[in-house]
Amino acid sequence: MASYPTLKDVSAAAGVSMALVSVVLNGKKSRIMASPATRERILKAAAELGYEPDRNARGLRMSRSFLIGVLAYEINSSFVPEIVTGIEQKLVHSNYNILLGSYHNEAELSERLEMFRKRKVDALIIICGAAGSVPELLAGFEAVPKVLVGTQLDIPNCACVFSDRRVIGQLAAQSLYERGHRRTGYLMNYNCDGSGWLDAWRNFPDADEPVTVECRNFFSEGEAAVRKLLTAHPEITAVFADSDILAAAAIKCAVAMGRRVPEDLAVLGTDDSSICQLTTPALSSIRQLKRERGNIAVEMVLDMLENKKCENVALPGELILRESL
Repeated sequence: MASYPTLKDVSAAAGVSMALVSVVLNGKKSRIMASPATRERILKAAAELGYEPDRNARGLRMSRSFLIGVLAYEINSSFVPEIVTGIEQKLVHSNYNILLGSYHNEAELSERLEMFRKRKVDALIIICGAAGSVPELLAGFEAVPKVLVGTQLDIPNCACVFSDRRVIGQLAAQSLYERGHRRTGYLMNYNCDGSGWLDAWRNFPDADEPVTVECRNFFSEGEAAVRKLLTAHPEITAVFADSDILAAAAIKCAVAMGRRVPEDLAVLGTDDSSICQLTTPALSSIRQLKRERGNIAVEMVLDMLENKKCENVALPGELILRESL
């Protein structure tokens, strides 16, 4: 079993009392003072032994758990793992650890929040799908700093970081319109607000109203939605999808129905995930800053833990042009 150096070990190596070692290494307020030479000796002994302060003990003294609860909706989606990676990368250099949970519905969200409450997390980062009943379920966490990733809500002690869906919608609409498309289909994920895309497209006076089909973010549902869309509206020349998963399904279904991509049907996704490189042809997509969202969420929550005020952050998108457009 691994043995970790303790205050007692550092005390023996430095030749001073454990109380003095604790003052120097843990920043305890005390009447005991260490001279510069003694302080240097203690720090050198701690470094040579590889001593790390016990976070659990420190947490008990400070009434903190040093845990950040991270909840992710549909953690296996095409973008959540990148956000979680961004969170982990940023937290690894802090004093906090991650307590990770995932959920697929409101019942699971409520259950995970109760688990986090029992573990006394110091703060919450929630990667949301639709906002749904999130405000009601967070009613018992008013005093806990919270950052919502992917949505914007006005609730106490909470900041939000999200992709600007209006900018993404405008990018998508402009990209298709400039390439001569006037009759489009829209695969709208149930958890997304499609107003950005729809409003932008409707601003073009000679463009037809988009044909919208709602579906969940599953490949099979995307295939079914596209088959329905193209069967009922063969005049459609382009499809915009709220995710790369749905866009990849659109490519597969269109090809199976005898439509060439992009000659007969242009396809544009959202996320710029690894899926884009796996489709034939390669999928064009609106890139959302995923890892950056995780980084920013951590910066926000650490500031809030220091009682600093945080403003919401809306991130832009970027068109990544490949062969499907």
